[in-house]
Amino acid sequence: MAAAKDVLSCSLARSCLSSLLHLWSVGSSMRYIAFLLLGLLASPSYALTNVDVYSAEVLLDGAASDAENTARRQGMAQVIVRATGDKQAADNPVVIKALRNSGEYLSQIGYGTLSEQQTLRMVFNAPQIRSLLTQAQLPFWSEERASVLVWLVEETRYGRDIVWEQSEDDAVSTLKYYAGLRGLPVTVPVGDIEDVTGISPPELWGGFVQSIGKASERYPADAVLVLRISGDADNSQIRYTLYDDKPALLASSSETPVSGQSRGSFSSALEQAVDQVSDYFSAKNSVQYSGEASGAVTAQFIEINSSDDFFALEKQIKALNSVAGVDLMNISGNEVTLRIHLLTSEENFEGELTGSLHIRKFDIEPFGEQLSESVPEFQMQSPLSDDPTVAVESTGEVVPVSVGESTVVPETQEDEPSFVFEWVR
Repeated sequence: MAAAKDVLSCSLARSCLSSLLHLWSVGSSMRYIAFLLLGLLASPSYALTNVDVYSAEVLLDGAASDAENTARRQGMAQVIVRATGDKQAADNPVVIKALRNSGEYLSQIGYGTLSEQQTLRMVFNAPQIRSLLTQAQLPFWSEERASVLVWLVEETRYGRDIVWEQSEDDAVSTLKYYAGLRGLPVTVPVGDIEDVTGISPPELWGGFVQSIGKASERYPADAVLVLRISGDADNSQIRYTLYDDKPALLASSSETPVSGQSRGSFSSALEQAVDQVSDYFSAKNSVQYSGEASGAVTAQFIEINSSDDFFALEKQIKALNSVAGVDLMNISGNEVTLRIHLLTSEENFEGELTGSLHIRKFDIEPFGEQLSESVPEFQMQSPLSDDPTVAVESTGEVVPVSVGESTVVPETQEDEPSFVFEWVR
């Protein structure tokens, strides 16, 4: 069978080469196309895998009164971790707020079963999740991810054995479970006659790169990971070596392999190893979105008569479930203009804000010409400086100031505020 494949591959290669040579002989423009195609044939193909980042399935706790709400939050947290490549991303303050309204990020929901238990199946809205990551200033790990071929070698008192895809071994299912949580595409060799005769446990355990590369070539992988497992279920040690290159290039690669180890129960040690490898790929391939997040409004607040009023207002707005962040646009007299980035609709934000203590909404029209008249003057210093010259004066001059997590942005022309509110003591 292998010989037949080689003959077919050679026949196809000769046919492609003949066609390219014909293009070369036609003319200069065709030569350019032929040159590009030859380059593509000579280059190794990429095996990037499209990961389903935005789907989640969570077991429903039948004894809990709010089982579905809990499952939605858990599912969205899993999606956030997979989308960012950061296991701590669900603890981000902006994400925590969004999780309280996880239903607003859903595009599909249904029920399923897993191990004879009912589950909640969810698909979250990709643009909304990406917008949330921008608001939370979290990285994004593209859905197109490197496919990792994983060789597992177990050492027992009877010797060392390779764990195959078709083996009845918990190591394979546990590996795939933890890799799935992190969005790391993994493949385990199937263990057919070609695999069994292609490499031995001592070659994998000893890290014989040429043998590992040759045995891995039959699989479409972007990287090769060798896991060496020793100990028992309660006290395991896993040493891993990650070859971040295609199997055909391992023997000649100048890249230094990534190595590490983990300890604990078998499940915990394997989870740690998967996390470390996932962290490596996400750090390498994630992008940090920058720029203004979508869903922002400009709001003006009057009767802010002191710096204490301002900081109390800022703290109160940031605590709202509908708010991702706040930028300070301008201070003039007792008027403060803020750019507020939202996690929900403007209507929800307005309702939540007007229900807050000390804030009352005003119509813009009747007060538009009166806001800057007869107002008390105050000076507010940056909390990061004792220099009284680093301040925003009542003269209307705007000086860049860092206020907690807010940023004062000098504006030559202000956006017309969407809302006007009064601070009431």
